[in-house]
Amino acid sequence: VPVFGFQTDEFPAFFVRFSGFKIPCIQNVKELAAIAVEHWKYSNSAILLCLPVESCFALSPEVWSDALNHAIYKSVEDKIIGQASTPYLLRAVAEFTQGATVVANEKLLLANATLAAQVALELIEK
Repeated sequence: VPVFGFQTDEFPAFFVRFSGFKIPCIQNVKELAAIAVEHWKYSNSAILLCLPVESCFALSPEVWSDALNHAIYKSVEDKIIGQASTPYLLRAVAEFTQGATVVANEKLLLANATLAAQVALELIEK
């Protein structure tokens, strides 16, 4: 599966804009549509397009690290395992960041849906 960044050359780290892992950058929807059409001539696999959270909603790497470490520590302390881990960790980081991760998640969801709609419209024209 080809992996691209949308207007970024680094793989986003979800709540943090950058992970330090380089990926090819696509600047606009037209460029992505052209690449997708060409890719699908030779493969039926997906394309992963990575969109970083907007700067104003992103956490700093330090805040994210502190929040995640706190959440993991609490989960061990509370003996959380298995399927209960993800919702527990999400709640714990949301509490630690006073809701900043919830806002970032909502904004990223909206941005992804908007970008997906733009890509779909561009692909219709191809």
